[in-house]
Amino acid sequence: MTESIPRPTVDQSPEERLARASELRVVAAAQKGDRQAQGQLVQGMMWLVKKYSRKYAELSGGLASASELETEGMLGVIHALKKFQPERGFRFSTYAQWWIRKYIQTEYGNLVRKARKTPSL
Repeated sequence: MTESIPRPTVDQSPEERLARASELRVVAAAQKGDRQAQGQLVQGMMWLVKKYSRKYAELSGGLASASELETEGMLGVIHALKKFQPERGFRFSTYAQWWIRKYIQTEYGNLVRKARKTPSL
């Protein structure tokens, strides 16, 4: 997964999100190494990444931009893809939510810590 995955530029409507049946099909193909399916999955989860990145960008008070946190959230989606087990019966978006939040919260914490250590003039 060293190739960059294109980032969508517009917000997704609920109709553009992956439906349960197509989500399982795309996840299965992505786990087998299909780059197009991986890109489709990341784009399908952007609504969730943007939701949490905007939330933490607002909380940071200007320390973190939403685009920085979106990048971390996409890494969370990729990590979730590696660990997801569809046979457990959960939707990928439900599982990915936890990894997205973890990656965004970790980056948010790093930025806040860095800001506290920076001496003010």
